Amino acid sequence: MRRSVFDQHLEWFKENEKPETVLIIAMDRDLVPLVIAWSNTKVHRSGRLSRPNAAAEDARWKWLWTNTRFSREDLLTKSGCSERALEKAMGRLIGNRVIYPDGTVNSLVRKYLRGKVLKLFDPLLPKRSRLDHGVAEPRTPG
Repeated sequence: MRRSVFDQHLEWFKENEKPETVLIIAMDRDLVPLVIAWSNTKVHRSGRLSRPNAAAEDARWKWLWTNTRFSREDLLTKSGCSERALEKAMGRLIGNRVIYPDGTVNSLVRKYLRGKVLKLFDPLLPKRSRLDHGVAEPRTPG
Protein backbone atom coordinates (compact mmCIF):
# COMPACT_ATOMS: atom_id res chain seq x y z
CA MET A 1 0.00 0.00 0.00
CA ARG A 2 1.38 3.39 -0.99
CA ARG A 3 1.58 6.08 1.64
CA SER A 4 0.28 9.52 0.83
CA VAL A 5 2.62 12.47 0.33
CA PHE A 6 1.32 13.82 3.66
CA ASP A 7 2.26 10.58 5.45
CA GLN A 8 5.67 10.44 3.76
CA HIS A 9 6.57 13.95 4.87
CA LEU A 10 5.23 13.38 8.38
CA GLU A 11 7.17 10.14 8.72
CA TRP A 12 10.41 11.96 7.83
CA PHE A 13 9.89 14.37 10.74
CA LYS A 14 9.13 11.54 13.13
CA GLU A 15 12.27 9.69 12.07
CA ASN A 16 14.40 12.81 12.60
CA GLU A 17 13.32 13.91 16.08
CA LYS A 18 15.72 16.06 18.04
CA PRO A 19 16.25 15.27 21.74
CA GLU A 20 16.41 18.98 22.59
CA THR A 21 12.66 19.13 22.04
CA VAL A 22 12.18 17.62 25.49
CA LEU A 23 13.66 20.76 27.03
CA ILE A 24 10.69 22.81 25.82
CA ILE A 25 8.39 20.72 28.02
CA ALA A 26 10.85 20.31 30.89
CA MET A 27 11.35 24.07 31.14
CA ASP A 28 7.71 25.13 30.73
CA ARG A 29 5.22 23.04 32.70
CA ASP A 30 2.35 25.19 31.42
CA LEU A 31 2.69 23.39 28.08
CA VAL A 32 2.12 19.93 29.53
CA PRO A 33 -1.72 20.09 29.72
CA LEU A 34 -1.82 21.16 26.09
CA VAL A 35 0.46 18.31 25.00
CA ILE A 36 -1.74 15.83 26.86
CA ALA A 37 -4.89 17.38 25.39
CA TRP A 38 -3.37 17.24 21.89
CA SER A 39 -2.97 13.48 22.10
CA ASN A 40 -6.68 13.24 23.03
CA THR A 41 -8.00 15.58 20.33
CA LYS A 42 -9.36 14.35 17.02
CA VAL A 43 -7.01 15.55 14.31
CA HIS A 44 -7.23 14.88 10.58
CA ARG A 45 -5.76 16.14 7.36
CA SER A 46 -7.61 18.27 4.86
CA GLY A 47 -9.81 16.43 2.42
CA ARG A 48 -8.09 18.14 -0.44
CA LEU A 49 -4.38 18.64 0.15
CA SER A 50 -2.57 21.62 -1.25
CA ARG A 51 0.59 20.83 -3.17
CA PRO A 52 3.89 20.88 -1.28
CA ASN A 53 5.62 23.98 -2.58
CA ALA A 54 9.22 23.49 -1.51
CA ALA A 55 11.73 20.86 -0.50
CA ALA A 56 13.05 22.91 2.44
CA GLU A 57 12.42 21.32 5.83
CA ASP A 58 10.57 24.32 7.30
CA ALA A 59 8.39 24.64 4.21
CA ARG A 60 7.41 20.97 4.42
CA TRP A 61 6.57 21.35 8.13
CA LYS A 62 4.40 24.38 7.41
CA TRP A 63 2.71 22.52 4.55
CA LEU A 64 1.81 19.64 6.86
CA TRP A 65 0.21 22.04 9.36
CA THR A 66 -1.59 23.99 6.62
CA ASN A 67 -3.28 20.72 5.71
CA THR A 68 -4.19 19.77 9.30
CA ARG A 69 -7.65 20.21 10.82
CA PHE A 70 -8.69 20.00 14.48
CA SER A 71 -11.23 21.56 16.81
CA ARG A 72 -9.76 24.51 18.70
CA GLU A 73 -12.79 24.42 21.00
CA ASP A 74 -12.14 20.78 21.84
CA LEU A 75 -8.48 21.52 22.51
CA LEU A 76 -9.39 24.51 24.69
CA THR A 77 -11.81 22.40 26.71
CA LYS A 78 -9.45 19.48 27.16
CA SER A 79 -6.40 21.59 28.01
CA GLY A 80 -8.07 24.19 30.22
CA CYS A 81 -6.09 26.90 28.41
CA SER A 82 -7.41 30.33 27.58
CA GLU A 83 -7.71 31.29 23.92
CA ARG A 84 -4.69 33.59 24.23
CA ALA A 85 -2.59 30.95 26.03
CA LEU A 86 -3.57 28.37 23.42
CA GLU A 87 -2.48 30.59 20.54
CA LYS A 88 0.91 31.28 22.10
CA ALA A 89 1.51 27.69 23.23
CA MET A 90 0.51 26.12 19.91
CA GLY A 91 3.03 28.31 18.14
CA ARG A 92 5.78 27.02 20.43
CA LEU A 93 4.67 23.39 20.30
CA ILE A 94 4.34 23.35 16.52
CA GLY A 95 7.43 25.45 15.88
CA ASN A 96 9.57 23.21 18.07
CA ARG A 97 7.98 20.03 16.69
CA VAL A 98 6.69 18.83 20.05
CA ILE A 99 3.31 17.90 18.55
CA TYR A 100 2.61 16.40 15.16
CA PRO A 101 -0.14 17.16 12.63
CA ASP A 102 -1.61 13.66 13.01
CA GLY A 103 -2.53 14.12 16.69
CA THR A 104 0.57 12.45 18.07
CA VAL A 105 3.36 13.78 20.26
CA ASN A 106 7.12 13.68 19.72
CA SER A 107 8.20 10.24 20.98
CA LEU A 108 10.98 11.66 23.16
CA VAL A 109 8.54 14.07 24.83
CA ARG A 110 6.06 11.23 25.29
CA LYS A 111 8.73 9.10 27.02
CA TYR A 112 9.76 12.02 29.21
CA LEU A 113 6.17 12.65 30.34
CA ARG A 114 5.57 8.95 30.90
CA GLY A 115 8.66 8.82 33.11
CA LYS A 116 7.34 11.75 35.13
CA VAL A 117 4.00 10.01 35.62
CA LEU A 118 5.65 6.75 36.67
CA LYS A 119 7.75 8.62 39.24
CA LEU A 120 4.57 10.12 40.70
CA PHE A 121 3.11 6.66 41.19
CA ASP A 122 6.35 4.87 42.12
CA PRO A 123 5.69 4.83 45.89
CA LEU A 124 2.24 3.34 45.25
CA LEU A 125 3.38 0.56 42.93
CA PRO A 126 4.31 -2.87 44.29
CA LYS A 127 8.01 -3.69 43.91
CA ARG A 128 7.44 -6.14 41.01
CA SER A 129 5.32 -3.62 39.10
CA ARG A 130 8.06 -0.99 39.36
CA LEU A 131 10.50 -3.35 37.67
CA ASP A 132 7.93 -4.15 34.96
CA HIS A 133 7.57 -0.41 34.18
CA GLY A 134 11.33 0.18 34.02
CA VAL A 135 11.47 2.17 37.26
CA ALA A 136 14.82 1.54 38.90
CA GLU A 137 14.94 0.34 42.48
CA PRO A 138 16.42 2.89 44.88
CA ARG A 139 19.96 2.04 45.90
CA THR A 140 20.66 1.34 49.50
CA PRO A 141 24.01 2.42 50.94
CA GLY A 142 26.09 -0.59 51.58
